[in-house]
Amino acid sequence: MHPEANSTSVESSFKTVSVSEDVLAHDEGRVDLYAQLSSLAEAIRVGSTVPAGRLYGLPELPGNGCWTDIAGAAALTGVPPRTITSWLTRGGPVRNPFPVPRRFLYRLYWPRDDIESWRARERERERR
Repeated sequence: MHPEANSTSVESSFKTVSVSEDVLAHDEGRVDLYAQLSSLAEAIRVGSTVPAGRLYGLPELPGNGCWTDIAGAAALTGVPPRTITSWLTRGGPVRNPFPVPRRFLYRLYWPRDDIESWRARERERERR
């Protein structure tokens, strides 16, 4: 990024990201991972409605189930996206392996229930 470019800071519990206004204006269809993570984490933190739209092309989940991508998984667990991808590569964490994602259209998705079950096991482990 050029120092003279206008930028916007996006706060996240994991990282602060500077996004060039020029890039945002040029590529309106692109969503930055950390900007999405920040938005989801804030919605979860304040208890507001979290966007959980259905994605055309993904299989339906039973009940009120919805799919989550890496930003959603990070927001729900409080674990940085790079840590999650590292765990997936290495089969970690050993004490409570992260759920295996489904790959659709070259992207990783988890049923939200899988992520929440993993987090519940983590919380239980932390209490011991």
